[in-house]
Amino acid sequence: MDKINWVRELIQTEQQLEEKGLIDIGLSSDPQKMLSHESIQFLLQVKTEIVDALTAFNELKSSPVGKVKIFGVAKTYADFMIFRNGFKMLFTLKTPGQILVKMNFISTSPVPQPGSNVRGAAEAPKTLDEYLVEAKWGAFGEVIWTYRGLPVKIEAMTKYLISVFIRESSR
Repeated sequence: MDKINWVRELIQTEQQLEEKGLIDIGLSSDPQKMLSHESIQFLLQVKTEIVDALTAFNELKSSPVGKVKIFGVAKTYADFMIFRNGFKMLFTLKTPGQILVKMNFISTSPVPQPGSNVRGAAEAPKTLDEYLVEAKWGAFGEVIWTYRGLPVKIEAMTKYLISVFIRESSR
C-alpha cells in the first residue's frame, strides 16, 4: 500500500493544479518531511518483522517460561520494546533518519549488588548493546538505511537482533 502513496501525491498535485492553479509537490519537495515519513515507515516495517518472528518463537516454545513480550512505547507512534528475563531491547526513532536499538538489563534482585547503596531496589538499567541505523540519501531521492555505513536489509537485521536478544536473555 505504501508503495503507491507517491502516485496518490502526484494525482493530488495534479488535481490542485487543475482546480486551483496551485502547485504544491507536497512530501517529495520537503526532504525533512520525507525523511520523517521514511523513518517511521522503516521502524514500522522492523516492528512487523520482529513481531512476526517473536510470535513464531513464542508459539514454537514448548514452555510458557521464557516467552518474549512485545510492548508499544507510550506516546509514540512506531517505537516499541521487547522484554524477557530482565532484558529489554528498545527500538526508537531517535531523530528523523536515525533509528536507535538499545539492549538493557534490569536487575530486580533483592540482594544488593556490589557497589549498590540501596537494598532490594532495582538497579539502573545496564546498556549491553546499542545499534544506530541511519538513513543516507541515494540516487533520485531514495532513502538507504545503513549501519556503520553499510546498507541494511530488514530481514537480516531482524534475524541478527532477535538472535542476540534471545542468546543474552536466556542466561
